[in-house]
Amino acid sequence: MSQERPIVHGRTKYNKEKNKKMNNPQKEAQTKLTKGLLDMIVLQLLRNQPMHGYQIITAYAEASEYTSDPAPVYPLLGTLEKKGHVKSDWDMTHERPAKYTP
Repeated sequence: MSQERPIVHGRTKYNKEKNKKMNNPQKEAQTKLTKGLLDMIVLQLLRNQPMHGYQIITAYAEASEYTSDPAPVYPLLGTLEKKGHVKSDWDMTHERPAKYTP
């Protein structure tokens, strides 16, 4: 017994949901480009000075006309550290500790 996909106005439900997400092609292209280049952007920012995640997000927003979703920065920093591309240390001298990546 085979299962058929539900049809909605001649398209599968999957295609209808996909088309909803693609209503702004320029924004989608910018998002994909940013995600693909984020590791290089972060490494370039860290090359200039030690920073923590929020500083990286802020520096990127100031240097770019686009705003980016900050969520991928923190996992990316962890990945870059595991791969040995960056090393991070905790700065406990302030009221709120921050993990810097020198």
